[in-house]
Amino acid sequence: MENCDIEAAFLESDMENGQFIEPHPAMVICGFITEENRKKMEIKLAKSMYGNIDAAIKFFKTLIEVTTEDKGMKMQQS
Repeated sequence: MENCDIEAAFLESDMENGQFIEPHPAMVICGFITEENRKKMEIKLAKSMYGNIDAAIKFFKTLIEVTTEDKGMKMQQS
């Protein structure tokens, strides 16, 4: 039996539904935006991220698709 570690696994899955986060306060400290703009803005996630409730299941679904599809690794899920 072999094991592998997929670095940043939870960051690999696409988002099925639109999810938004507010900009981090450090963006104001670094001078990228003003505090007024930070409170008005939101960032739409393109990929999943650590801390999402469903990040693990989204990655698992992506892993199954890649390993079992005909264009992928052609494995069989047990």
